[in-house]
Amino acid sequence: EVVDKIASLAQNSTAKGPPTIVELGAGTGLFTSLLSRSPSLPSHTLYYANEISPPFLSHLSSLSLPIKIIGGSASTVDGVEISSDCADIVVCAQCFHWFVPYPAAYMEARRILKRDGVLCLLWNERDTSIKWIKDLEDEIIGPLYEGFEEDVPRQQSKKWEDTFEHFLGNYYGNLHSVCYDKSVVHEGGEEMIVGRIMSLSVVSGRSEEDRIAVEKNVRRWLRNRDDIDLKNEKMTYRTELYYTRVIA
Repeated sequence: EVVDKIASLAQNSTAKGPPTIVELGAGTGLFTSLLSRSPSLPSHTLYYANEISPPFLSHLSSLSLPIKIIGGSASTVDGVEISSDCADIVVCAQCFHWFVPYPAAYMEARRILKRDGVLCLLWNERDTSIKWIKDLEDEIIGPLYEGFEEDVPRQQSKKWEDTFEHFLGNYYGNLHSVCYDKSVVHEGGEEMIVGRIMSLSVVSGRSEEDRIAVEKNVRRWLRNRDDIDLKNEKMTYRTELYYTRVIA
């Protein structure tokens, strides 16, 4: 549904010819794969994916997607290697919480966007209406951020909204939001659940010793639960989409 929504925004672009989409912080390309291959996109859509992490870039390149990969600054998400006023849509999926310490990223998105272009901020949130997922959030994931909050900002803290507030009304118009329940479902056993936790930036950025300790703790927690099927479980997410148009 969220892919269809972004595709509809691209279709509604006022530009002549095929729309141009630029994705900032494409990471491992999970969302890139979904959007760039969506049949809902107008034909001949130009899709550029930006990533600054060498391991992620390597993985992204291996996916053989209908995209062009572009680089950027080695330390922040500004300095993207693409011309100004070229994009109808700029997408930031699962990465815009990092804009809290780097607010210039919003101006970089504005530089890339055409007048009346759309900035889309996308976040997949674990579905905490399910008890074991809520307990996982409260007892395992939440504590991982204690002492790391300054270095690893969380989308849930909503600090990104405070950072973005300055740009609304000056460069971007009203911020719209749409929520899609159970929009993403990961299916699998213990390895799937452990993998989702270990891929969090607050974990992946730690030392090998710390990562091993986190993994052992997660497995211990999972095996002590009687409400989780460690052979065939579903981990569901709700998707929050925020979007706004350029006004100046």
